[in-house]
Amino acid sequence: MTSFTQQVDSLTAEVKSIKRQLAKNSKNSSKPRSSDGYSKPAPKNLRKKSAKTSGGQQSQKGHTLRMVTEPDFIEHYDVEICTHCCAD
Repeated sequence: MTSFTQQVDSLTAEVKSIKRQLAKNSKNSSKPRSSDGYSKPAPKNLRKKSAKTSGGQQSQKGHTLRMVTEPDFIEHYDVEICTHCCAD
């Protein structure tokens, strides 16, 4: 039983040393920046948060087209040839 506990202790120490090595990058060790990999640091937002609310002014009424149940006329457009693949 003692050999198993010794083996577990040695493996635990080995895992800790490997994790310590993996946690190193160019900022916290003497490794070159090229060894950091392709991950980029998270971009920092330089804008300051405004106190203004988003959207238009409250006193202005919006202008949108209302849907009607029966339109005045319907126009159908048939595509002769596709501009991307030149198919009918």
